[in-house]
Amino acid sequence: MITPHMSQDLVYYLAFLAGQLLFVLKRSASAIRSKLNPIATRRAFFVANWDLLLIRCALEAPIFYVYRHYDVNSVLSLFTTWQVPFHIPQSAMTAFLFGYLADSLLDWFGASAKAPEWLKETIPGIQVFAQHTVGQGTDATGAPVTIEKTVTVTGPSVEVKP
Repeated sequence: MITPHMSQDLVYYLAFLAGQLLFVLKRSASAIRSKLNPIATRRAFFVANWDLLLIRCALEAPIFYVYRHYDVNSVLSLFTTWQVPFHIPQSAMTAFLFGYLADSLLDWFGASAKAPEWLKETIPGIQVFAQHTVGQGTDATGAPVTIEKTVTVTGPSVEVKP
């Protein structure tokens, strides 16, 4: 039996997922516009990174759980005595914003110089690309020539400084 709370959880999680997707679309737009990146379409970006994107969604799911089931002041009380003087409402829009924020913070923290190396290896970056192209042509004598080229970008296109 599906309770009203469970149906609200589903709606809010879909909004949270849409926020994550918006951040991924922003990243894919940056990737396809980069001159250093061999990926030319958003579809190629998703095909190349689908597994990393799913891992990131799984790492961010606890953020949604905490948002949906605990008050902000309850979470803050674990770390400090300071309390937020306002209430963050639970709505689809707030869940959407938390989804975008969660993915952007995970991306920022994964590229941060302050993040420990073991955590950087655990949090997959979504700017790891490889593209293999094959070209056909002829050389100066008219003999057929096959040219294979593989381009791999293994990190952010900009250096993150501490």
